[in-house]
Amino acid sequence: MIKQRSTKLNPQEKEGYRRYVENLTYQKSMVISNYEDGRVTGRYEGKIECHLC
Repeated sequence: MIKQRSTKLNPQEKEGYRRYVENLTYQKSMVISNYEDGRVTGRYEGKIECHLC
């Protein structure tokens, strides 16, 4: 990803760029937390299947 110098942006572009970066951070957080939830659920379901065998 090419880093952009936010100092060269006008105020409207800076705000748009700030929202863009904030959005990426939020999306990354959601992916990580959903991945962790899936791992926990998978472990839980795996334990149930083991007890049924």
